[in-house]
Amino acid sequence: MPRTSSPWTARKRAPGRRAQAFTLIELLVVIGIIAILLALLMPSLTGMREKAQRMRCMSNVRQMVLAAMHYAGDHSGALPYPNWNNAVGALPDCPPGWAFDAHKPVTTCTNGALWPYLRDQAVYRCPSDKAASTPGVSPNLKLTSYVMNGFTGGLGGAGSPNYAFNYTQFKPTDVMFWEGSTASMTSSGDLSSTPNEGMTFRHNKTGAFACFDGHSEYISSVDYTAKVIKFSGRSQFWCNPRTANGH
Repeated sequence: MPRTSSPWTARKRAPGRRAQAFTLIELLVVIGIIAILLALLMPSLTGMREKAQRMRCMSNVRQMVLAAMHYAGDHSGALPYPNWNNAVGALPDCPPGWAFDAHKPVTTCTNGALWPYLRDQAVYRCPSDKAASTPGVSPNLKLTSYVMNGFTGGLGGAGSPNYAFNYTQFKPTDVMFWEGSTASMTSSGDLSSTPNEGMTFRHNKTGAFACFDGHSEYISSVDYTAKVIKFSGRSQFWCNPRTANGH
């Protein structure tokens, strides 16, 4: 009995029937659609990454304040030396500064006063800080993205303590840490600043700072100029306990 082809075989061999596969044009269309979708999603992904970095930066300065307060609790209320003026920090009786010990080569934050309370070098650096550093030239940039308010040590002026004030001499909303100006940090070589020495505004033209009560905020470059650079009275940034106007 002669063998007959199945309907499927007949359909498969039907003349003029195109194979079920993508043509080059169809493939290019699919690739084009994917590219358009990625282009639409990229701003959202970038915004999410920046938001995450902002939150991490705010967490960093907040953790530094909490570590400084723990340090004060262990030292009869005295705040850590703010690393103001490395020559002062290198005096025989000066304790290690918050970020580094000026008695030793400035290559690591692990000998700083806050290290026993933080134990994580990532806390010392803003995730958006891509500044390069050259060992021996600007080692402070390798250590941290932040500075401590110089007024925590009184800037070494008349009426200042030997190295740091007691935390009770400040208001809860006074500022202890902020994202330091790269130019100021490089030129001075220390990791303490006065408020008018500048901030870095890495996060969409805003910079992070944290206060004695442990909360952190952002300030825009515009508000920084108006409320810090051009401000002459006492404020949360200008908070020197030994002067009436905080300067």
